[in-house]
Amino acid sequence: MTLLDRHLAPTTNAIGFWECPAERVRDEFVAWLRWLNRDVTVFEVNGSLDDAVAALRPLGACPYRQLVFQTSSQWTAYLDSGLRGTDTASPIGHLCRVIPCRGLIARWVPHTRRKTETGWTGEYGIVDFDLLADHPAARLNTERAILMMNDGGPWKFHTVGDPLPFEQTERYEAKKIRDRFTVDMLEEYCRAIGVEVFDEEFYGPRGYVIEQRFREPNGPAQRRPLDELLRLLRIPPR
Repeated sequence: MTLLDRHLAPTTNAIGFWECPAERVRDEFVAWLRWLNRDVTVFEVNGSLDDAVAALRPLGACPYRQLVFQTSSQWTAYLDSGLRGTDTASPIGHLCRVIPCRGLIARWVPHTRRKTETGWTGEYGIVDFDLLADHPAARLNTERAILMMNDGGPWKFHTVGDPLPFEQTERYEAKKIRDRFTVDMLEEYCRAIGVEVFDEEFYGPRGYVIEQRFREPNGPAQRRPLDELLRLLRIPPR
């Protein structure tokens, strides 16, 4: 099966990875949250990626459950219970330096934004590859970043750091900006470092859900059932 059909969106809009065993990531993640004065509970999950993502629900405006999930490689995957998708930047970036190890953030959202008779619908598109180091690099600890996105206007293409040996740099000169970095290229780049990002068989079968409890300034986190979330984001149910 493949995540390209987006049946686990928005949770899989972004997926983070550490080049480290899941148990080590779990221990460092828990230590970090407890240092932040969070009450933390950890429970093991076993099964498919669908099973693991189900353990994160219901989704909330402020993520309160994080999933650390092994893969069939040396990389460990990360997802959370965020209402609009996984927030990868802080946990991946921070734990890369603490463990230390390399990290990866892969994001893909197809561009479906359009105007209808009743208003705007759909999502802005993005294709993003971020390889993080365990030390300061080009930007913070980002070793290489390649980003193609639309945020309400023309498509934009950005890079940070030096090209990696497997990159198809000639495609960055394409006349049509949207063609400079595609989802196929994202998949190939991730594969080049050992991550089959869209292949569901790559994930599992064992992982850990880290649940944290903390007070919020404006009350408890808002949590919504998945069906309601899909309606809010105007994603057709499957």
